[in-house]
Amino acid sequence: MSVRYRSKALTAALVAMTASGAMIVAAPATAQQPIEVKISLSVVNDPNHEWCKAFAAEIDARGGGKMVGKVFPSAQLGSDARATEGVQLGTIEVLSTVPAFLAGLNPSLGVVDSPGLFTDLAHATRGLAYPKFREAYFKLLDDKGIEIFSIFPHSFNNYGSSTPIRKIDDFKGKKIRVLATKTELTLMSNYGATGTPITFSEVLPALQQKTVDAVRSSLTVMAPFKYFDVAKYATMVNDGFIPISSFVSKAFLGRITEEQRQILHAAAKAAEDKMKDVSAEFAARAETTWTAAGGELIRFSDDEHKELIRRAQAAADTNAENPATKDMYALIKEAAAATRQ
Repeated sequence: MSVRYRSKALTAALVAMTASGAMIVAAPATAQQPIEVKISLSVVNDPNHEWCKAFAAEIDARGGGKMVGKVFPSAQLGSDARATEGVQLGTIEVLSTVPAFLAGLNPSLGVVDSPGLFTDLAHATRGLAYPKFREAYFKLLDDKGIEIFSIFPHSFNNYGSSTPIRKIDDFKGKKIRVLATKTELTLMSNYGATGTPITFSEVLPALQQKTVDAVRSSLTVMAPFKYFDVAKYATMVNDGFIPISSFVSKAFLGRITEEQRQILHAAAKAAEDKMKDVSAEFAARAETTWTAAGGELIRFSDDEHKELIRRAQAAADTNAENPATKDMYALIKEAAAATRQ
């Protein structure tokens, strides 16, 4: 064999070996990595967190190793505002939060938790399952790059106060922390109080410093944060509920298959179905925690409560005056009426 021929043969062999080696090295890189579904929430150890964990588990169970859920509580991926931007951009797959926090994208999201419509968690669960409501609600952010996959009741709003509120007249003259919405401000006015919007992180200092006399919130939220240390009275009137929804990136949905999209839908619904008992358990646990710490639970007489709910519904009806919210308000009101027992 000539030197030239041997040289050509060696070169060919080296090329073949190199190519073969490259294939061996590259093989792991071509193996399909599971799709990670990042689920963002700003809280921890509450019904919202439980929904997120259930959703992730359902994704894992249904994904066959090709899709996995990963939960990021305590705003690890950023505040709700930042996470909303991430969902729109497709850098975050799912945000689970209170719909009203996204009302800037569509005001109708802010009317779902209108006061005075639902009596308890079971009623709210039935109302949010009302097909006509769900069909319209799930489309509210279609033009904003976001799909809505679920909604469930987290808890009911009540009042933590430094002095007891045992009847409607006890609201008079009080400054009460509320969300900065027209409905909640009107609600306080209807009760004879003054609504004072304060960010959640500043509520406890505001109670300690007497900037406000009470806070409208959920005992499920107030008890773990030990509000009873500065406001031992909890007035349990259930004058409105806190819903939670899952907001899913349409950019992300566009990158996966129809089968995978259906897996996510099924996982979200399965997780939602588990929340009725979970939310009720958190509510019961919060009451036990409150009283065990020396706090007092107050409930109105039937007549006082009926009058309170009448005033709450009057505040909610202001949503019917706004063209941007009247249709969704009519639907949630219809859902509440149709599912009342």
